[in-house]
Formats: sequence, structure tokens, C-alpha cells
Amino acid sequence: MQTQSIFKTVLAVAVMLVMYSFTANKFQTPNEISLKVKVSSVKTAEGNIHVLLFNQAVGYPTNPAKAFKHIKGKATAGEVNITIDKLPAGTYSIVAFHDKNANEEFDKSWFGSPKEDYGFSNIPSEFCGTPSFQQTSFVVNPASNSVTVKLMNLN
Repeated sequence: MQTQSIFKTVLAVAVMLVMYSFTANKFQTPNEISLKVKVSSVKTAEGNIHVLLFNQAVGYPTNPAKAFKHIKGKATAGEVNITIDKLPAGTYSIVAFHDKNANEEFDKSWFGSPKEDYGFSNIPSEFCGTPSFQQTSFVVNPASNSVTVKLMNLN
């Protein structure tokens, strides 16, 4: 009789664990992807590299508050690698800049020209002007999860 009671308890616990695992999987998002961003042409190790990831044209590229993600990493001369975790698959665009003085802002001169190096996804450093979200956009999915941004060295 005691063996039967233990068996029922073990069976009940096993059923609850199986039910929990099915329920827990519903709250996980299996399509979350880690995006590897390589920022190249970094001149010095001063300050930080900022990567603004946009998932829509609204606010792109000048309004950091509208960015889907804003990641900052310590600058190193040459290149900086930053990983952005937990992204749903989709279309994104990146603007990056080298905040040499670490004031958390993209500095411009009094007439609006950039004082700090910057770059966009899918745009070569020779590009002139401000590209659109569409020109700089790229697709993130499990098969495509890395992008390079080459900074424009203005000085």
C-alpha cells in the first residue's frame, strides 16, 4: 500500500514537471538572435564606441531616444566588437560613433558638421551625406547575424 502511494506521488510530480516545461516554453522566444557588430577604423583607444540599432526609420539616425537598442563599448584602436543580444529577427540599421571625450554625445561643430568619427551599416566610409534607413538597413536572422560598420575618419 505504501509503495502505491509513493508511486502516485512520483507520477504526480512527473506530470507537473512535464506540464511546466510545456508552459515555460511558451514564454521563451526561440527566435532571439545575437548580432555581432564590428566597428572598424577606430583611430584611438580614447573614450567609447556607441552603436545605435534602429528597427524603423522614425528617429534614424539623429535621435538616440528612438533607437531600438543603444550599446556602448570601450574604444580600442583598430576595431571594436560589440554583441547585441536578444534581438528578434527583422530589418535593422546601425549608426555608430566614436565618443572620444566620453561625454555620451555625438559632438558637432557650431555649424553642424561632425567633430567625432561616425559610420553606418552597409555604407562605405567614402559616402557623403546622411544615408536613409533603407540604404543602411540589413536583415538579422539565424543565418545572417553579423555586420561591419566602418567609421569615417574626419580628422
